[in-house]
Amino acid sequence: MTDNVTKIIIVDDHPFVRQSMKRVIEKEQDLSVIREAGSAEEAIRLICREEPDLVIVDISLESEASGLDLIKTLRVRFSRIKTLVLSMHDENIYAERAFRAGAHGYITKKEAPGGIIDAIRTVMKGKPYLRGSISMALRDRLFKEKAMDEK
Repeated sequence: MTDNVTKIIIVDDHPFVRQSMKRVIEKEQDLSVIREAGSAEEAIRLICREEPDLVIVDISLESEASGLDLIKTLRVRFSRIKTLVLSMHDENIYAERAFRAGAHGYITKKEAPGGIIDAIRTVMKGKPYLRGSISMALRDRLFKEKAMDEK
């Protein structure tokens, strides 16, 4: 694997979702799914060992720690790793929580398969990713607060 390949770990408690996402992502030459995890606890073990560039997290993990808990842990322990939330939940309800926890992007499972590739590329460029029905007011508020925190 070369240096310009983005190494990805997928964290979702549904094996079918993980495998489907992996198939879509690995069609891209510059993206590689290096591991999959079914829980936040398993993800942390893999992240320590594999050092991915990006972790894609289901916000509703059926494990001791939620997807939001995992994102918070990644922000504190592995700050260089980007996180992208892939969720079945409507963005207006959960996106703000995900970004406040430390996520870099949020995409719903309703998006077309190519949407995940756009989201990955955007997040890896250091830009936040939001798409779909999220309101402009929420978007502005989230990123205005983030800019203030970084000063």
